[in-house]
Amino acid sequence: MKNSILRASLEGAMKDNPNLESDFNLLISSCTDVISAEVPNNLREIAKSIKNKESFRQLSDEEALQVLIKGTDESSAKFKQFLERHGHRGYREADAMYKPWKGNPMPCIKTIKTMLSGSGEQLEPKVEKSVDQVLDELKTSLTPMRKFLIKNIFLPYTRRGVGYRELSKYFVIWMNNHLKDGFWYLAQQMANEGLIPSVDSFFYLTADEVEALCNGDRNPLILARVRHRKRLYPKMDKYKFDEFIKGPEMKPRNFEDRIIPPNLGTGMVQMKGTPVSNGSIKARVCVSEDITETDSIQPGDILITYSTDIGWSPYFPLLSGIITEIGGTISHGAVIAREYGIPCLIAVEGACSAFKTGDICVLDTQSSTITKVQEYGIPCLIAVEGACHAFKTGDICVLDTQSSTITKVQ
Repeated sequence: MKNSILRASLEGAMKDNPNLESDFNLLISSCTDVISAEVPNNLREIAKSIKNKESFRQLSDEEALQVLIKGTDESSAKFKQFLERHGHRGYREADAMYKPWKGNPMPCIKTIKTMLSGSGEQLEPKVEKSVDQVLDELKTSLTPMRKFLIKNIFLPYTRRGVGYRELSKYFVIWMNNHLKDGFWYLAQQMANEGLIPSVDSFFYLTADEVEALCNGDRNPLILARVRHRKRLYPKMDKYKFDEFIKGPEMKPRNFEDRIIPPNLGTGMVQMKGTPVSNGSIKARVCVSEDITETDSIQPGDILITYSTDIGWSPYFPLLSGIITEIGGTISHGAVIAREYGIPCLIAVEGACSAFKTGDICVLDTQSSTITKVQEYGIPCLIAVEGACHAFKTGDICVLDTQSSTITKVQ
């Protein structure tokens, strides 16, 4: 509702406002005090405080973890504070089977090491803009009264809403983590007593089956069902469902290929989405449907994934762009992308199938597109604001990357 009020104030300023999406994203990018944004910030500060960066980067992940856990210097103190404050968060944090960062801090360690191997830009914090600066950059023409209302009422109201959303989720996961600790403790006890063959088997049991085993029921069918579920899980875990499902049928959206990306010729592929964080970038793409595939992320990559949660936050400082197949304007990926000024498109259905890791792509939120271009010598300009209106199909133009211009010739 808060976002809708702010959006309506921009819509009312101009009929068929062509700058609606970009201006709306610019306004809500000025949100501060977003607790989930602390994660990449804290990891950046830890990386900056490491004294011998080159030596730390050469360590194995396990050795690097021990250095930070057992050390007494500034970087170790900051890492321990990070785990104390955000250790209950992590990938698939609401799922009891997945351990949070305090139980598995390796994703954070990998990110710190990758930051240290980059150009140094990953260690620089985002320069935050004041509300006045943001309002001055709007392309939508506002009356003095409308600007006053946005600055003093609508925008502060919306900013608090975004912060409260992330804070409420923080505490929900904090409470859920206490239940998760209980499940892991019970699983370990059952494994120690020989009731289940391994700790992870616990998470393939129903509540009734857990109760039956704890009460002495040694029915072999229970463990047979566990083995069967384990075999099915890897396949079923890859199913992706629509955000809204009507009726009894719940067919996965990736059960069959529903999206055929438009081919622009010469190997170029283009897909459209909804911009939630402004900007344009040409860079290498890393397609990672699951966080287990993040080892292939390189500094400066455009990440293409199905969706993101807090577990992806450690990787955000490494990225130059983000594409997700689902999400909303205040979803986790959108909020963090705006906080770090990373261009981001959401609702690009089929993107994970249309592109592959290593593709060179242009992400342009002005045209709401992600375009694959061949790696060999095709001249390209990005951030050519207004180009879609200035030119028309059939125009003869000269594109000169030396002067960074495109010129229509008769």
